[in-house]
Amino acid sequence: MVKLILVKKDGSLFEEKNILSFVFSKDMYVPYTELLVRFKAQSEDFNNVCEVKLVSGGKEIHHGLLDNLDFYKVEDCFMCRIESRGFTSLLCQNQIEPGLKTNISFNSLKIIRHLYFDLDKQFLYSPQEALVYRDKYDKRAGLEYYCLYSGYNGEDLSDLVSFGSLQKRKISLVKIYGGSNGIFTELGVYVDDFNN
Repeated sequence: MVKLILVKKDGSLFEEKNILSFVFSKDMYVPYTELLVRFKAQSEDFNNVCEVKLVSGGKEIHHGLLDNLDFYKVEDCFMCRIESRGFTSLLCQNQIEPGLKTNISFNSLKIIRHLYFDLDKQFLYSPQEALVYRDKYDKRAGLEYYCLYSGYNGEDLSDLVSFGSLQKRKISLVKIYGGSNGIFTELGVYVDDFNN
């Protein structure tokens, strides 16, 4: 069972049970998760909602910021459409996750990278190597193989998957679709110079 939990600024939670559809996306080239949910609203009070959680089978799939909330009426029903980004999107803005932080120093709030990935190394290259790198970067996610199945089994980025002619390849994209027909999961494998 899928649950949508909305969190207000004062920390209070409320659950919306009448989910009409949702799409959750996690991509290796996007530094945060994304969620789009449509539901029949049980309440008309969506003031001060700041966080969104999506839970499936007791496992938290998404927890993030409320980006957009559209509240509208269709005949006698109140409907709502919510867009949310994961908290890691704050790192793109050099902000930390909201909440009271105690017993920490300023230095502990800084993001320190001890391990650099190929995508992070662009500043280390010579001009010729930089051109080669940029060419690879432009072609990222240029070829994708994917499979779609009914349900969700908890797959995550970089888990190994085998389907069709692909054997033990790293997952590059996870999309979970939900609606009146059930839950479906799309697992994508990118074939490019950075992956597989």
